[in-house]
Amino acid sequence: MNEIRRLSTAATGALIAGAFGILCAPQAGADYLVPGQPVPPPGDGMGHVSISTEPGGVVHVNVIGRHDAVNSVGPYANGCSVQLGEKIEERFILLDNTGSGTATFGPGERSAPFDGWCGSKRTPAAPTDLFAPHDEVCGTGDDGDGPYEYCITTGTMVVIDGGPPVSAPDFPKPADPYAQEPTQNCAEQIPNSLDRLPPGTELALTRLKGSAFGLYLQVACALVNVAASEDPLNDPNVFTSACKLLESATDPLSIGASKDFFCGKPVS
Repeated sequence: MNEIRRLSTAATGALIAGAFGILCAPQAGADYLVPGQPVPPPGDGMGHVSISTEPGGVVHVNVIGRHDAVNSVGPYANGCSVQLGEKIEERFILLDNTGSGTATFGPGERSAPFDGWCGSKRTPAAPTDLFAPHDEVCGTGDDGDGPYEYCITTGTMVVIDGGPPVSAPDFPKPADPYAQEPTQNCAEQIPNSLDRLPPGTELALTRLKGSAFGLYLQVACALVNVAASEDPLNDPNVFTSACKLLESATDPLSIGASKDFFCGKPVS
């Protein structure tokens, strides 16, 4: 996780400051990020993450499509915790159902590293980093009590330079990789499954659909849906089962005489 070290000697501080000036030469008079816009750790459901600033030292840490944290458990359940500096300030982002949310810090003319952690469905016993790890970056920050030297490996340094703000990329909200396809009502599965019989079985298919066995399947399906429903009179699954049962019962030869009569035609 985030490592912030205060360096004690003037010689070491001067060396780091010199290296920082060479490696990270920002546009003069503009806010900037070190080592740059963050990225989330790799893997399904990690989405996007970005940082933006506003005049006056306002910093936004944006999480987009972090589906891995939605419905997670533990101290970071359903969200991400974002930390400014060495526990200077901390915000918890309760993510919406798209895995998105924003933590806002400031105003305040203060340069400091940001880091964070999120709940995870993949590793429920431990949070995941908000930002992907990167090579160690060292420099000088200011936590409000004066300048200090830092080294970070998973955080992002936000330098408030009093000029144009940092703009966040316009990421689209990614699809949820954990989303499940809606289950089909068994009343609809029965005729659909029969329709998938191999070629050359048309006669057997007709007899099976129009037989007492096909009607028995629809009766069984209707009973299952009624038993599983908390409100059978207003449950669409119960309605579908009932109307399919009526269509099967009134079309014993399976010639389509009652097709869509009770259930209605699907909307195209």
